Amino acid sequence: MSERFLEGNLKYVEEIFSPAADFYNELERGQSPRALWIGCSDSRVVPNIITSAPPGELFVHRNIANIIRPDDPSLAAVISYAVKVLAVRDIVLCGHYGCGGLIALDNGLVKNEAVNSWLEKAAPAKEVSDKLGGDVNEEERLKVLVEENVRLQLKNLLLIDEVKEGVEQKKLSCHGWVYDLGTGLIKVIDKIE
Repeated sequence: MSERFLEGNLKYVEEIFSPAADFYNELERGQSPRALWIGCSDSRVVPNIITSAPPGELFVHRNIANIIRPDDPSLAAVISYAVKVLAVRDIVLCGHYGCGGLIALDNGLVKNEAVNSWLEKAAPAKEVSDKLGGDVNEEERLKVLVEENVRLQLKNLLLIDEVKEGVEQKKLSCHGWVYDLGTGLIKVIDKIE
């Protein structure tokens, strides 16, 4: 399996990196991304691909179900570095329809303590989607769950001091988006300025 990725790297160097050597040499000197992207770890949702953003444009943090836990030291370090050092002006929190983590939370299927503990932070979004009951079909209810999770996690972003201060000082905007695996389109859910 690993040979496949190494062969892919050689193809990348030959077809993409080498023809754009000047661009990549400039990137080697440093980065100044336009935004911090916080998204799901899902292998089907690749931020630079779905936004057509070239290398250097997005500073990226990914985790299961794009959950914001202010007590997560990895997330805290990423946000602090993005806001204080890289001076990004935008944070994009992007979920996606068909999120396996949220579907597992919804169905109570996760039997792993670490994953359960992580997904509990999305439980308030599940409560909102559960209230819909028979008013919508299952597919629509799960879409509401994904959208409500984005709204919830966007609010949780404001519990982080650097984000709250940046928004209050009008130096930072936070965007809540959902990516649709079926259409390739991004839906804007909310924005905090």
